[in-house]
Amino acid sequence: MKLILAVILFIAIIIANSVYINADENDCGFIALLELQAIVQCSDVHQISREAVEGILNHDFVLDDHEVKCWLSCVLKKLVVIKEGKMDWDYFKHLIKHCLNNQDDKTKVDKLIRKCKAEVSQQQKDVCELAYSATACKISAWKELGLP
Repeated sequence: MKLILAVILFIAIIIANSVYINADENDCGFIALLELQAIVQCSDVHQISREAVEGILNHDFVLDDHEVKCWLSCVLKKLVVIKEGKMDWDYFKHLIKHCLNNQDDKTKVDKLIRKCKAEVSQQQKDVCELAYSATACKISAWKELGLP
């Protein structure tokens, strides 16, 4: 597993070198690199299967497993989507939309965020549960709205 993560990190460094030096937080490649970096770092701390990661990234499923939940929490904290134990729904929406080109899909993401913001309690004391609830809602709404 560590060898795979080392290879992924090496690839991420190569990608980073190809990203424009003046990249900003709205650049699709820059945000994708930040996401990859968070995934690699959190995978080193929380050992979850490749299938679990792929299920999440492909919007297929998220396992109801404590280690997966804490991996999600780690990733969302590193992406600054979870701050001080609370979801930053506006920034989450920004990250989800970052590489979508179709305006209809971007409108669907607005609906997704409204739905999940209403369904996911900000009062959850366990940040791993918060990350899981937000991700499970995102995946469910993603499929329901027919996002790519």
